Amino acid sequence: MQKGNYMGQFFAMFLPPRQFAERMGRTLPEDDEMIRIMSSTLYRELEKHSDLIAFAGNAADLEKNNKDGKMSAFLTIEDGRSVEGSFEKLQGYYDLGVRLISLTWNYANCFGSPNSLDKEVMNTGLTQFGKEAIEWMNDKGIIVDVSHLSDGGFFDVAKLS
Repeated sequence: MQKGNYMGQFFAMFLPPRQFAERMGRTLPEDDEMIRIMSSTLYRELEKHSDLIAFAGNAADLEKNNKDGKMSAFLTIEDGRSVEGSFEKLQGYYDLGVRLISLTWNYANCFGSPNSLDKEVMNTGLTQFGKEAIEWMNDKGIIVDVSHLSDGGFFDVAKLS
């Protein structure tokens, strides 16, 4: 990353699908516990390598880190299911440093439906919570990742952003 002159890296806290773990006879920790573990690991590594990389919560942090000769680390959540329709959880993730959330992954959740081969699912837009959450995330400066979202959800995000 240093040789490539990277300015920043997004560190995704991926929440493995519970369905996959269950099929393998495994139990996963609760989503909030996995997020706590992964974010703690990132912050511990940032502290260890503070001469090379630092947290960035916005563009000003990115510019400052770059000026200081450091890469920037952005904390993200891959699969917004852990939000569980709660603005309190969204605020908690923001306070933790999360600055990008992938709304869905392979399964529908409180935001909306995922990308799918099923046309009915693909036409499904955001939930009411999803619409309100997009506006909240836009106000806070959290990047809305639509990469796994249904087409209907994508167009809802585009209208709201």
